[in-house]
Amino acid sequence: MNFGDINDTNTRSVYDPEIRYWVIKPDGTELLPPDFYRALGKSFWRLVKPGELAIRWSKVIRVSNDPQKFEVAKLPVDGLTPEQLATVRKKEQEIAKRFDGKGYIRYVQSIGGGWNLRLGDRVQVLNQETVVGKNSDRGSVGSVELGAGDHQSVSEKSVSFEMLPSGRAFKCTCGYANALSKSERKGFQDGQLVEVTCVSCNNKGMIKR
Repeated sequence: MNFGDINDTNTRSVYDPEIRYWVIKPDGTELLPPDFYRALGKSFWRLVKPGELAIRWSKVIRVSNDPQKFEVAKLPVDGLTPEQLATVRKKEQEIAKRFDGKGYIRYVQSIGGGWNLRLGDRVQVLNQETVVGKNSDRGSVGSVELGAGDHQSVSEKSVSFEMLPSGRAFKCTCGYANALSKSERKGFQDGQLVEVTCVSCNNKGMIKR
């Protein structure tokens, strides 16, 4: 899967969220974006490998009551390692310190449970059913929205798609973000049941607004 943001950040206002991305390898070290994107000041990875963890944090700094968002974009296939978890905890501590009211941010805000990750967290393979969230709420094939700390588990014969906020693309369970064609986008916006195919894994499914 690809991960990160390649959009132009120069036009963002102070009331747009600050966003941070991290990709963490099994040994706990951070994987930096390729030099091409780093030179442009962007955090974007063309490929996040099966054993790597991809996480995202965002918040509107100027708005004290804007909640911090901790999102898990991709879990390691073989489970979260102790080294990866230690790096996540370090990131959570660094973020918590920013909002302890003692630095340049002059208000206090708790980070709550952060990313809510635990040792061994992984994408689980179940028997012919799709499960979304920690409470094992069963969901049908279609549009699925994951919140901070939610883990998506899929079977080998099931596939689910998450519509991205722009309404112009969807993310497959394989992690790949697919752009909708003009006709697919129109059908989706009109409330039709639209058949789509992931160009990365060739999984097919239906989406509906």
